[in-house]
Amino acid sequence: RWKDNALIRGGLTDASNSCFTKEVEYILPDFEETKYIAVICNLNPYFYPSLAEVEAYEQFAAAMPAVAPVVVKSGWNADVIAEGKPSKQFSDNILDNQGWVFYTEDVQKEGALCGSNGIVTTAKGTQFQIADFSKKNALTLKSFNSAGTLKFVNPEKCEELYFLVVSANGSGSLVVTPYYKDGSHGYNDRFTPQDWYTNSPSGSEAVYGLGRIITQSVDSYLKDDIDAGKIRLYEYSVQVDKTKEMDYLEFTKAYGGSGYITILGVSRKGTGVATGIENIENRPSASAVNGIYTINGMKINTLQKGINILKMADGTTRKVVIK
Repeated sequence: RWKDNALIRGGLTDASNSCFTKEVEYILPDFEETKYIAVICNLNPYFYPSLAEVEAYEQFAAAMPAVAPVVVKSGWNADVIAEGKPSKQFSDNILDNQGWVFYTEDVQKEGALCGSNGIVTTAKGTQFQIADFSKKNALTLKSFNSAGTLKFVNPEKCEELYFLVVSANGSGSLVVTPYYKDGSHGYNDRFTPQDWYTNSPSGSEAVYGLGRIITQSVDSYLKDDIDAGKIRLYEYSVQVDKTKEMDYLEFTKAYGGSGYITILGVSRKGTGVATGIENIENRPSASAVNGIYTINGMKINTLQKGINILKMADGTTRKVVIK
C-alpha cells in the first residue's frame, strides 16, 4: 500500500531549471515474493525524470502493529454456543428470555457463529477467538449493574482493545473499564449495542446474517428449531494506556436499555517493539544495538514513529519503520 499521499522527504526546487527530488516509499505485502518494481511516469513531455536509487530493507515483524485475539484466563460465566443437538445439552445458558443460543457449523453451516476453529472475523477484519465450546465461552450480563471481568492469561502492553458483543431482548447499555497490572485503571467507556434481531441492518454491525437455535419449545417454535439470517453482532474498541500492561477488562450492564448483554471475545492491537535501548540490547550479541538514530543522524534513546536507523554491534546498520 502507498503511504498517505506518498512520502516526500528533502524536496528541493531549483527556480532556474525546475528540478526537484522526491522520495516515495512502498510497503510490500507480507509473505509475498517481489519479482520487480515498475515505475510509471505521467509527466509533461519536456520533463525528464530519472530514478536515482532503489533501496530495499527488512521490516521487523515486531514493529508492525498487529491485531490478534486475547486469551482469557478467567471470567466467562456462560456456555451460549451449541456445537451439537439437542442444543440444550450443548449449552448451559441462554441469550434471551425465549431460550435462544448460537450454534456452530457442526450444527448447520448457514448462520453459524463460527466453524470448529472458533474464529469470528468481523466486517473490519478483526479476528476474535471464541472460547472452548464445551466450557464457559461467554460473559453474560442480564440485570442492571451486574458486572463481570475478563482477566488475561498474559498481561501485556497494547495500543487498543476490541471486544465482540451481542444484545438480546432489546438494545443494551454497557460500560467498559480497562485495568492495568499496576492496579490503576483507565476511563469508563459506554457503548449501546442495538437489539440482535433485525431485518434492516444499519451497516454498523460487525457481523450480520447469523442464526440462532432454540433450546426449548416456545410460542410457535419447537425445540432445536433454527432461525437463520437476521442476527447481528457489534464490535467496539477501548483506548488504553500503551505504556502499561493490561490485566483485565471490567464490563458493567448500565441503565439505558433492557437488553441482555453478552461478550463473546476480546482482541488487541499492539506491537512487540521494545520501548527502550536497554531492551533492544538484551538480544543476542550478534544483533545487539549500539545506537538508534533519526534519518537526520540525531541519536535518540528509543524507537520513534517514522524511519529509525539502528547501528549494530557488528558495524552494520538497519532501517526500521515504526507506523
